[in-house]
Amino acid sequence: MSDDACMGGARSRPSPRDQQPSRARAPAGGALPRPRRPLDFRARVAGLRSLRFLFDRSDKGLDAHDLAGHADLHFLATCAPLGSASALGSLPELRTALLWRYPEKSAAWLAGLPALRRLDVRNAALEDLTPLSGLTHLARIDATGSAVERLPNATFPELERADFLSTPVAEEDGEAFTRAHPRAKVT
Repeated sequence: MSDDACMGGARSRPSPRDQQPSRARAPAGGALPRPRRPLDFRARVAGLRSLRFLFDRSDKGLDAHDLAGHADLHFLATCAPLGSASALGSLPELRTALLWRYPEKSAAWLAGLPALRRLDVRNAALEDLTPLSGLTHLARIDATGSAVERLPNATFPELERADFLSTPVAEEDGEAFTRAHPRAKVT
């Protein structure tokens, strides 16, 4: 999935239909139809395996409590503001977490994601990746441009690639991580 929408790439233009003012038409009886009630977000995401939540015009963002308990969710991508992020630790089947611009400095809840294979926290405030240490299926980490300072003190047998470009990771820590993962491409 391209993350251009989050990373400042090309934005889609509104359709001509979006630019026209809406006109409610009165039925034959003269009364306007009642507006539909919005569906509860939790009900709308129940049973989803994949969720891309890129923009929210209300600036409320995504409240992770609304995802808690959705055991079938395997893929989550968001660059919208993320509230109650610790609730993501209750998604045991989450395999891909693309949390661009993640706003918090720590993420201890990552340790609760045993199936996680890919973590992308580019341009995030996240400083500590040590909670990843117990995740044996991790194959890809991308923290490019983030505030990450501390790397996991573990060996990931399935790791293929890890990107820590433009982060404040100490050079010796980066070298130790690279030595611990000789088959992975670490930058």
